[in-house]
Amino acid sequence: MRVSVITPSLNQGKYLEETIRSVLSQSYSDIEYIMIDGGSRDNSVEIIRSYEAKLAYWQTGKDRNSWDAINQGWGKATGQIFCYLNADDVFAGNAIQMIVDAFVRNPDADVIYGDAKMIDAQGNHLHDFPSRDFDLSTVFRTWEDPIRQPSAFFRAAVYHRYGGMDETYRFCSDFEYWIRIASGVKFLHIPVCLSLVRLHPETKTSTMEDVQAKELIRLCRTTIHTQIFRDSGVTPHEALGGVHFLASLHFRNAGRKWEALRSYLQYCRYSLSPLQAIYRCCRYCASLLLR
Repeated sequence: MRVSVITPSLNQGKYLEETIRSVLSQSYSDIEYIMIDGGSRDNSVEIIRSYEAKLAYWQTGKDRNSWDAINQGWGKATGQIFCYLNADDVFAGNAIQMIVDAFVRNPDADVIYGDAKMIDAQGNHLHDFPSRDFDLSTVFRTWEDPIRQPSAFFRAAVYHRYGGMDETYRFCSDFEYWIRIASGVKFLHIPVCLSLVRLHPETKTSTMEDVQAKELIRLCRTTIHTQIFRDSGVTPHEALGGVHFLASLHFRNAGRKWEALRSYLQYCRYSLSPLQAIYRCCRYCASLLLR
Protein backbone atom coordinates (compact mmCIF):
# COMPACT_ATOMS: atom_id res chain seq x y z
CA MET A 1 0.00 0.00 0.00
CA ARG A 2 1.75 3.12 -1.21
CA VAL A 3 1.44 6.31 0.86
CA SER A 4 1.77 9.61 -1.03
CA VAL A 5 3.06 12.45 1.14
CA ILE A 6 2.97 16.01 -0.20
CA THR A 7 4.98 18.83 1.36
CA PRO A 8 4.17 22.38 0.22
CA SER A 9 7.19 24.59 0.82
CA LEU A 10 7.79 28.33 0.87
CA ASN A 11 10.73 29.92 2.70
CA GLN A 12 10.74 27.40 5.56
CA GLY A 13 14.40 26.49 5.17
CA LYS A 14 15.12 26.62 8.89
CA TYR A 15 12.69 23.74 9.51
CA LEU A 16 12.47 22.00 6.12
CA GLU A 17 15.31 19.50 6.50
CA GLU A 18 13.86 18.14 9.74
CA THR A 19 10.52 17.73 7.98
CA ILE A 20 12.12 15.87 5.06
CA ARG A 21 14.10 13.58 7.35
CA SER A 22 10.99 12.73 9.35
CA VAL A 23 9.43 11.38 6.13
CA LEU A 24 12.47 9.64 4.68
CA SER A 25 13.41 7.99 7.98
CA GLN A 26 10.06 6.24 8.38
CA SER A 27 10.29 2.48 8.93
CA TYR A 28 7.64 1.91 6.26
CA SER A 29 9.29 1.77 2.85
CA ASP A 30 6.53 2.31 0.24
CA ILE A 31 6.34 6.10 0.51
CA GLU A 32 5.99 8.40 -2.47
CA TYR A 33 7.35 11.77 -1.33
CA ILE A 34 6.45 14.79 -3.47
CA MET A 35 7.62 18.34 -2.71
CA ILE A 36 6.03 21.42 -4.27
CA ASP A 37 8.03 24.56 -3.54
CA GLY A 38 6.41 27.93 -4.21
CA GLY A 39 9.57 29.69 -5.35
CA SER A 40 11.42 30.00 -2.06
CA ARG A 41 14.09 32.67 -1.75
CA ASP A 42 15.85 31.19 1.25
CA ASN A 43 17.87 27.95 1.25
CA SER A 44 14.83 25.69 0.78
CA VAL A 45 15.58 24.75 -2.84
CA GLU A 46 19.16 23.82 -1.98
CA ILE A 47 17.89 21.59 0.82
CA ILE A 48 15.35 19.93 -1.48
CA ARG A 49 18.01 19.34 -4.16
CA SER A 50 20.23 17.59 -1.62
CA TYR A 51 17.48 14.96 -1.15
CA GLU A 52 16.45 14.85 -4.82
CA ALA A 53 17.43 11.20 -5.31
CA LYS A 54 15.01 10.12 -2.57
CA LEU A 55 12.04 12.14 -3.80
CA ALA A 56 9.42 10.84 -6.22
CA TYR A 57 9.01 14.34 -7.66
CA TRP A 58 9.75 17.95 -6.80
CA GLN A 59 9.38 21.34 -8.41
CA THR A 60 9.89 24.97 -7.58
CA GLY A 61 8.00 27.93 -9.01
CA LYS A 62 5.30 30.40 -8.14
CA ASP A 63 1.97 28.94 -7.01
CA ARG A 64 -1.26 30.58 -5.88
CA ASN A 65 -0.95 29.43 -2.26
CA SER A 66 -0.13 26.35 -0.19
CA TRP A 67 -3.48 24.73 -1.07
CA ASP A 68 -2.62 25.06 -4.77
CA ALA A 69 0.72 23.39 -4.04
CA ILE A 70 -1.00 20.54 -2.19
CA ASN A 71 -3.51 20.08 -5.00
CA GLN A 72 -0.68 19.99 -7.54
CA GLY A 73 1.05 17.32 -5.49
CA TRP A 74 -2.05 15.17 -5.11
CA GLY A 75 -2.62 15.48 -8.85
CA LYS A 76 0.75 13.78 -9.41
CA ALA A 77 0.40 11.21 -6.63
CA THR A 78 0.01 7.49 -7.40
CA GLY A 79 -0.44 6.09 -3.90
CA GLN A 80 -3.46 4.45 -2.31
CA ILE A 81 -3.21 6.69 0.77
CA PHE A 82 -2.85 10.50 0.58
CA CYS A 83 -1.72 13.07 3.12
CA TYR A 84 0.23 16.30 3.32
CA LEU A 85 2.86 17.50 5.77
CA ASN A 86 3.70 21.19 6.05
CA ALA A 87 7.34 22.21 5.74
CA ASP A 88 7.67 23.05 9.44
CA ASP A 89 5.92 19.99 10.92
CA VAL A 90 7.31 16.47 11.37
CA PHE A 91 6.02 12.92 11.46
CA ALA A 92 6.42 10.83 14.58
CA GLY A 93 8.93 8.00 14.24
CA ASN A 94 6.66 5.14 13.14
CA ALA A 95 3.66 7.15 11.93
CA ILE A 96 3.33 5.76 8.40
CA GLN A 97 3.56 2.12 9.50
CA MET A 98 0.93 2.73 12.17
CA ILE A 99 -1.43 4.41 9.71
CA VAL A 100 -1.02 1.68 7.07
CA ASP A 101 -1.72 -0.96 9.73
CA ALA A 102 -4.85 0.98 10.72
CA PHE A 103 -6.12 1.09 7.12
CA VAL A 104 -5.48 -2.65 6.74
CA ARG A 105 -7.37 -3.41 9.96
CA ASN A 106 -10.23 -1.08 9.02
CA PRO A 107 -11.02 -1.57 5.32
CA ASP A 108 -14.28 0.39 5.68
CA ALA A 109 -12.50 3.52 6.97
CA ASP A 110 -11.85 6.28 4.42
CA VAL A 111 -10.13 8.87 6.64
CA ILE A 112 -7.94 7.77 9.55
CA TYR A 113 -6.29 10.29 11.83
CA GLY A 114 -4.35 10.29 15.07
CA ASP A 115 -3.17 12.71 17.72
CA ALA A 116 -0.28 15.18 17.70
CA LYS A 117 2.06 17.01 20.03
CA MET A 118 2.81 20.73 19.85
CA ILE A 119 6.47 21.76 19.70
CA ASP A 120 8.21 25.14 19.60
CA ALA A 121 10.66 26.51 17.03
CA GLN A 122 13.52 24.58 18.63
CA GLY A 123 11.59 21.32 18.74
CA ASN A 124 10.84 21.40 22.47
CA HIS A 125 7.61 19.79 23.59
CA LEU A 126 4.93 22.32 24.53
CA HIS A 127 1.85 20.19 25.12
CA ASP A 128 -0.16 17.28 23.79
CA PHE A 129 -2.49 18.14 20.92
CA PRO A 130 -5.08 15.35 20.72
CA SER A 131 -7.69 14.94 18.03
CA ARG A 132 -11.30 14.08 18.79
CA ASP A 133 -13.92 11.89 17.17
CA PHE A 134 -15.48 13.49 14.12
CA ASP A 135 -19.09 14.23 15.01
CA LEU A 136 -20.87 16.62 12.66
CA SER A 137 -23.40 17.88 15.18
CA THR A 138 -20.55 18.88 17.50
CA VAL A 139 -18.61 20.43 14.63
CA PHE A 140 -21.62 22.49 13.55
CA ARG A 141 -22.24 23.73 17.10
CA THR A 142 -18.65 24.62 17.98
CA TRP A 143 -16.81 25.09 14.65
CA GLU A 144 -13.71 23.57 16.21
CA ASP A 145 -11.80 21.24 13.88
CA PRO A 146 -11.45 17.89 15.70
CA ILE A 147 -8.69 16.65 13.36
CA ARG A 148 -5.00 17.47 13.81
CA GLN A 149 -4.12 17.89 10.15
CA PRO A 150 -0.54 16.49 10.02
CA SER A 151 -1.90 13.29 11.59
CA ALA A 152 -4.66 12.83 8.99
CA PHE A 153 -4.56 10.35 6.08
CA PHE A 154 -7.22 9.33 3.60
CA ARG A 155 -7.72 6.91 0.74
CA ALA A 156 -6.90 8.15 -2.75
CA ALA A 157 -10.48 7.31 -3.74
CA VAL A 158 -11.65 10.21 -1.55
CA TYR A 159 -9.56 12.65 -3.57
CA HIS A 160 -10.71 11.19 -6.88
CA ARG A 161 -14.35 11.48 -5.79
CA TYR A 162 -14.35 14.89 -4.07
CA GLY A 163 -11.36 16.67 -5.55
CA GLY A 164 -8.78 18.66 -3.64
CA MET A 165 -8.59 21.62 -1.34
CA ASP A 166 -10.61 24.81 -1.82
CA GLU A 167 -7.91 27.32 -2.71
CA THR A 168 -10.11 30.34 -1.92
CA TYR A 169 -9.44 29.86 1.79
CA ARG A 170 -6.19 30.95 3.34
CA PHE A 171 -6.58 29.13 6.65
CA CYS A 172 -9.62 26.85 6.81
CA SER A 173 -9.32 24.78 3.64
CA ASP A 174 -8.58 21.51 5.44
CA PHE A 175 -11.55 22.02 7.81
CA GLU A 176 -13.78 22.80 4.80
CA TYR A 177 -12.53 19.59 3.16
CA TRP A 178 -13.51 17.38 6.11
CA ILE A 179 -16.98 18.95 6.18
CA ARG A 180 -17.37 18.63 2.39
CA ILE A 181 -16.58 14.93 2.31
CA ALA A 182 -18.26 13.99 5.60
CA SER A 183 -21.55 12.75 4.15
CA GLY A 184 -19.85 10.12 2.01
CA VAL A 185 -16.90 8.83 4.03
CA LYS A 186 -16.16 7.10 7.31
CA PHE A 187 -13.79 8.81 9.74
CA LEU A 188 -11.74 6.87 12.27
CA HIS A 189 -9.71 8.39 15.10
CA ILE A 190 -6.84 6.31 16.50
CA PRO A 191 -5.48 7.57 19.84
CA VAL A 192 -1.76 7.55 18.99
CA CYS A 193 0.61 10.44 18.28
CA LEU A 194 1.45 10.57 14.57
CA SER A 195 2.95 14.03 14.19
CA LEU A 196 4.60 17.01 15.86
CA VAL A 197 3.05 20.38 15.03
CA ARG A 198 5.48 23.28 15.23
CA LEU A 199 4.32 26.58 16.72
CA HIS A 200 6.59 29.50 15.88
CA PRO A 201 6.10 33.22 15.18
CA GLU A 202 5.67 32.77 11.41
CA THR A 203 2.95 30.10 11.48
CA LYS A 204 -0.57 30.85 10.29
CA THR A 205 -1.81 29.89 13.75
CA SER A 206 0.32 32.65 15.25
CA THR A 207 -0.18 35.39 12.66
CA MET A 208 -3.60 34.88 11.07
CA GLU A 209 -6.15 34.45 13.85
CA ASP A 210 -8.25 37.30 12.48
CA VAL A 211 -8.25 35.63 9.05
CA GLN A 212 -9.18 32.35 10.68
CA ALA A 213 -12.12 34.03 12.42
CA LYS A 214 -13.45 35.56 9.19
CA GLU A 215 -13.06 32.30 7.29
CA LEU A 216 -14.85 30.29 9.97
CA ILE A 217 -17.80 32.69 9.74
CA ARG A 218 -17.76 32.37 5.95
CA LEU A 219 -17.58 28.58 6.16
CA CYS A 220 -20.47 28.48 8.60
CA ARG A 221 -22.67 30.78 6.53
CA THR A 222 -21.97 28.66 3.45
CA THR A 223 -22.49 25.33 5.18
CA ILE A 224 -25.85 26.09 6.82
CA HIS A 225 -27.45 26.07 3.36
CA THR A 226 -26.24 22.56 2.50
CA GLN A 227 -28.03 19.24 2.84
CA ILE A 228 -25.35 17.82 5.12
CA PHE A 229 -26.06 20.62 7.59
CA ARG A 230 -29.84 20.14 7.39
CA ASP A 231 -29.36 16.42 8.08
CA SER A 232 -27.25 17.11 11.19
CA GLY A 233 -30.14 18.29 13.37
CA VAL A 234 -28.31 21.49 14.29
CA THR A 235 -30.26 24.73 13.81
CA PRO A 236 -28.80 27.72 11.95
CA HIS A 237 -29.03 29.78 15.15
CA GLU A 238 -26.98 27.18 17.05
CA ALA A 239 -24.36 27.13 14.30
CA LEU A 240 -24.14 30.91 13.98
CA GLY A 241 -23.97 31.35 17.73
CA GLY A 242 -21.17 28.81 17.99
CA VAL A 243 -19.09 30.22 15.17
CA HIS A 244 -19.38 33.82 16.38
CA PHE A 245 -18.35 32.79 19.89
CA LEU A 246 -15.23 31.09 18.52
CA ALA A 247 -14.55 33.98 16.13
CA SER A 248 -14.69 36.44 19.02
CA LEU A 249 -11.90 34.51 20.74
CA HIS A 250 -9.73 34.54 17.61
CA PHE A 251 -10.33 38.25 16.99
CA ARG A 252 -9.50 38.99 20.61
CA ASN A 253 -6.26 36.99 20.42
CA ALA A 254 -5.36 38.94 17.27
CA GLY A 255 -5.87 42.25 19.09
CA ARG A 256 -8.97 43.13 17.04
CA LYS A 257 -11.13 44.26 19.94
CA TRP A 258 -13.99 45.82 17.98
CA GLU A 259 -14.32 42.83 15.67
CA ALA A 260 -14.22 40.61 18.75
CA LEU A 261 -17.03 42.64 20.27
CA ARG A 262 -19.12 42.47 17.08
CA SER A 263 -18.75 38.71 16.95
CA TYR A 264 -19.59 38.38 20.63
CA LEU A 265 -22.73 40.45 20.11
CA GLN A 266 -23.71 38.10 17.30
CA TYR A 267 -23.12 35.13 19.61
CA CYS A 268 -25.41 36.73 22.19
CA ARG A 269 -28.03 37.44 19.54
CA TYR A 270 -28.17 33.84 18.34
CA SER A 271 -27.58 31.96 21.59
CA LEU A 272 -28.91 33.89 24.60
CA SER A 273 -32.13 35.35 25.93
CA PRO A 274 -32.34 39.18 25.92
CA LEU A 275 -31.53 39.49 29.64
CA GLN A 276 -28.64 37.04 29.42
CA ALA A 277 -27.36 38.86 26.35
CA ILE A 278 -27.35 42.25 28.11
CA TYR A 279 -25.55 40.83 31.14
CA ARG A 280 -22.95 38.93 29.09
CA CYS A 281 -22.31 41.89 26.78
CA CYS A 282 -21.69 44.24 29.71
CA ARG A 283 -19.19 41.82 31.20
CA TYR A 284 -17.51 41.28 27.84
CA CYS A 285 -17.17 45.01 27.17
CA ALA A 286 -15.65 45.49 30.59
CA SER A 287 -13.14 42.72 29.97
CA LEU A 288 -12.10 44.31 26.66
CA LEU A 289 -11.61 47.71 28.27
CA LEU A 290 -9.55 46.27 31.10
CA ARG A 291 -7.35 44.11 28.88
